[in-house]
Amino acid sequence: MDHVPPETYETVRATVESDFGRPLEEIFSEFDHEPIAAASIAQVHRARLLSGEEVVVKVQRPDVASLVRNDLAVMSFSPRIS
Repeated sequence: MDHVPPETYETVRATVESDFGRPLEEIFSEFDHEPIAAASIAQVHRARLLSGEEVVVKVQRPDVASLVRNDLAVMSFSPRIS
């Protein structure tokens, strides 16, 4: 996929909070709502840690792991072309 729409900020926030096990405000002093890049597997957001350090945060799209597993399962059953 070359052009994929970004996930919503609500989805990104929920993903980051689930991954870190705590609210966004306990990790970042700033977190841009708009991604600087979005692809089929993840998207990237600018952020600032509580220490003041500027960072980028790569956020995996929900369900991407199961999609990859399904793709690999399909490929493993595909006939090989010589």
